[in-house]
Amino acid sequence: MENSSILSFDNASSRQEMEKFALVQYFCALEVKFYLNTLFAGALCLLGMAGNSLSFIVLNRDRESPVASFLLQSLSLTDNFFLAFWFLHFSINAMFEHFRWVRHFHPTWIFIRVYSYPLVFVGQTAMIWMTVLIAVSRYIAVCVPYKASYICNLPRMKLAAGIVLFMSLLYNIPRYFENTVMRRERNGSVSYIFRQTDLPNDPLYRRVYFDFMYYIFSFVLPLIILAVLNTRLVLAYRLIQKRRQALRGRSTSEGQDNNITLIMIIVIVVFMVCNAPARIFQIVQKYEGNTMCWSAAFVIGEITNILEVLNSSANFIVYCAFRKKFRHILRDTLCECCLLSKSGESLEMTNGQTDPDKKPLTSSYKMNNGRNEATVDTEVEL
Repeated sequence: MENSSILSFDNASSRQEMEKFALVQYFCALEVKFYLNTLFAGALCLLGMAGNSLSFIVLNRDRESPVASFLLQSLSLTDNFFLAFWFLHFSINAMFEHFRWVRHFHPTWIFIRVYSYPLVFVGQTAMIWMTVLIAVSRYIAVCVPYKASYICNLPRMKLAAGIVLFMSLLYNIPRYFENTVMRRERNGSVSYIFRQTDLPNDPLYRRVYFDFMYYIFSFVLPLIILAVLNTRLVLAYRLIQKRRQALRGRSTSEGQDNNITLIMIIVIVVFMVCNAPARIFQIVQKYEGNTMCWSAAFVIGEITNILEVLNSSANFIVYCAFRKKFRHILRDTLCECCLLSKSGESLEMTNGQTDPDKKPLTSSYKMNNGRNEATVDTEVEL
């Protein structure tokens, strides 16, 4: 009898220790994810979305290479789509859980997370295959130039980009059936809880959709295509560089085309460097099973998530660093915005006169006109 009571006491004590350990791990994970996902990656998301928006505007004004500009614009849109929903589901959610705000937004937040979470994967898939489309189009333009005008013209590239977006959405439709919101009534109060459906635990679904389709179409196949095409592009680019060094004169259009090739090569390299570790880790984690806070699997998992965000945020820096034309258009665009802002403030100051006597308004208007005329004269002289 004494032995059984001692055994039950030991079991209760060990259960309490396990619960305490699990609680410590939970709060440790919340703390780490707040600093990494909310503060660091969240700031990276916001900067990346701003940079991608500027890239879209600048590339829209670049008329020298319309096909390449369109593809890079499409990549900017898919990057922003991915960053926006990543920010919602990782940065914002980590902040809510860190400050215990989830209970205040519980019903609404649960519905938003469940029904918008698949869009993270839609953006990720579109971003992956848009990069593949960029590699294919540039490979044809550089290595098979006699077919480029027929295969890689603007209407065909628009059609290809539309197909990429449609297939990305179609491929991720099953994810809408992986989670659901359950309505629960208790003591006269109604609450909503997040609940995983039976679909993700189905052996056939996991084997076909996760183990085969996801790894093949989101990791193995695109990375193989990008590695092969980018290697060919690098070799062709180096050959073109040597040939142009031997020839003194070269046309401006050839130089711009060569510069676009370098930009696309770097974009593809950044994509592979940032995305390959995440995919490899997902495969390894399946057999690791250790997700304790500050364990190797936990730390590597968080770092690979940030690398994916970095990939979608870095293209603006690549364009600024390696394309002179991009920097010139960006500078002109920002100068136009500043001039419009200043002219708008000047117009508001002029129209803000409310004195019933019209003379001060006329005087102010004439002085303003005088300043404008002086400015115009100065610009003409320069």
